[in-house]
Amino acid sequence: MKVVLENFTKMSAKAHGLRVLGSAALNMSMVALGAADANYEFGIHAWDVCAGDLIVREAGGVVIDPAEVHSI
Repeated sequence: MKVVLENFTKMSAKAHGLRVLGSAALNMSMVALGAADANYEFGIHAWDVCAGDLIVREAGGVVIDPAEVHSI
C-alpha cells in the first residue's frame, strides 16, 4: 500500500487532477470516452482489465503492460 500511495503522490504532483472510480474497466472506459487522458493501475490482473482493454482498443486507444509480463 505504501508504494501505491507514493506513486499516487508522485503522479498527482504532475497532473491537473486524478480520478479513481473503483473499477479498472470503468477507469479505462473513461479514457475511451475521452473523459480522461490516461489510466494507470498497480497490481492489477488480466481479468480486471480485459473488458476495458477491448473498449479502449475499439475506441482507437492503446493499452500497454509496462511490466511486459504478458500482452493484454
